Amino acid sequence: MKNKATIIFIILVLCGIQGCTYMDAINVIKIDEAKIRARLKSIQAFIVGDGRHYIYEAAIFKKTEAWELAKAVKAQNVRKIKRILNKNPELIDYQDPEYGVTLLIWSIGTERYKSAKALLEMGASVNIRNVYGETALFVASGYSWVDYQAKKDPKYAKLLLEYGADPNICSLGNPTGKTYHGNARYEPEPYISPLMQSIPCGIEKTKLLVEGGADVNYRTPLGCTATEEALGMGGRGGGPEYAYYLIVEKKAIVTEPYRHKVDGRELYLIEYLRSPQWTYPLDSEGYRIKMEIVEEFARQGVDYWANQYIPPFALELVKKDYPNDWEEYIKKF
Repeated sequence: MKNKATIIFIILVLCGIQGCTYMDAINVIKIDEAKIRARLKSIQAFIVGDGRHYIYEAAIFKKTEAWELAKAVKAQNVRKIKRILNKNPELIDYQDPEYGVTLLIWSIGTERYKSAKALLEMGASVNIRNVYGETALFVASGYSWVDYQAKKDPKYAKLLLEYGADPNICSLGNPTGKTYHGNARYEPEPYISPLMQSIPCGIEKTKLLVEGGADVNYRTPLGCTATEEALGMGGRGGGPEYAYYLIVEKKAIVTEPYRHKVDGRELYLIEYLRSPQWTYPLDSEGYRIKMEIVEEFARQGVDYWANQYIPPFALELVKKDYPNDWEEYIKKF
């Protein structure tokens, strides 16, 4: 590549300004994904508003009184962390001036388990929020700031819950008016809960949050629920286990309309089950799980079979998958 930097810039523009996905940009430019994957991690980089530092860099604490402690946290030098805090206990909950990130939040976001545990042992507050309203548990509920492998390890969420983290403290979206985590196009919905954040980032995280007291029926001011997230991201896309857990095992309410409307008509959660990601072979485990979800809808008074309408894009997929007997399939779909 003669000018890799230019190509990278074009891809970032396509992703961040045009609203397309990373893979869309790759396909448009026709270059080898593997050659630029490392550089494109900056799409996830959470750049500060004025471009000085990434949120995952310890340098956000540079030129502050917490800088020496930040370096110890970065190095996971537990002895030094405790030595500094024994001398300067006021630093335990210090928040960086740009993001309002504590070193506990930072250690969770950058996957430094030993440091996080040491900070908690020294009395770090688990429920402090950064400028986006995100607590350490909110960060732990999703993928970390440095995770490019979609790891689903629940150990950080488990650790925080053991120290009393509140699973019902929601994010604030982007009240600062700055670019949100470096993405000028993305405006997050406010008041998302850690439970919503956990979907589809690890079913064990989801279960830990519910067992820790997360409200399975919480609705954002715009009407989003964890159940909607689970149905929307579930099925063949993100896995049916989230919806199964919330609906079948935890009996989340499924009778209320959700936030979106089409031509003024209210939409209900049951309609998600007729979308393409919920089309399974009739003899598959996915189909069995779907039917158990359908049964719980029925128990709550919502009849899946009463409405035989199938969205055109779902019907197209069914015809493609079952060209010879699609009419029989949709009777059981």
